[in-house]
Amino acid sequence: MQEIVDSFYRDYVSPNGLALLGKGDGENDNGILFLGIFVMLMHDRNLLTELDITRSFNAIKGIEIYPGLFARTHLNDKMDSHDNSVGVCALSVIFNFAFARQLVEYGTQTGFCYNNLHPGDFEARAARQGGDIAFYKICAGYTPTIWETVWLCVGILIAAFSGWSSTVNLAWLRLRSMDISIETKPATAITKTALFITNLVYNVCIWKRFGGIKGSFKQYFKAEHPINLLAETL
Repeated sequence: MQEIVDSFYRDYVSPNGLALLGKGDGENDNGILFLGIFVMLMHDRNLLTELDITRSFNAIKGIEIYPGLFARTHLNDKMDSHDNSVGVCALSVIFNFAFARQLVEYGTQTGFCYNNLHPGDFEARAARQGGDIAFYKICAGYTPTIWETVWLCVGILIAAFSGWSSTVNLAWLRLRSMDISIETKPATAITKTALFITNLVYNVCIWKRFGGIKGSFKQYFKAEHPINLLAETL
């Protein structure tokens, strides 16, 4: 497994620390998301080291504009998406970084509008929906509203039942991140129950559709990608 990890950092991570879709590719729009997926797989295999903490922290800091506001890539020429925020939160709960809490704090101040191109200006396309807000809050140890929690769980289940492999992968990372978070941070019984039921239905559904998360990864990433290779060892 160490060979897979070495290959990932050598061939599938840019000099800026963002994960790549293919070997030797240029940076893509979801570099932090893909990094979060691989690091989560490493977490689940007990492979993480102090070096991984440093690498992940530096990768996030490299795209940070203000605490809680991030660029999509180092060029900062595209509106950031909720996909990369999932990666930021995943790495935050794995390593106990403050970035998830800062996401919530920044969002609270701006109406949960994350406009990296024109900070401070409200644009509808930069605003996050209730499910995203619930996810950020849970990862940060805050309590989402019931409506936000329902929005989050329904969105995950829609992805499980009918989403493309990309949305299934994203939902997997959300659920794994929240699983870790509620083990170490305060969470209400409502939140825990909602996530337990959502996890159960999600896992049954993707098993029937893809044969589990490994099958979903295979549909999205190339066969030789370290994400696929490491997922196969689970």
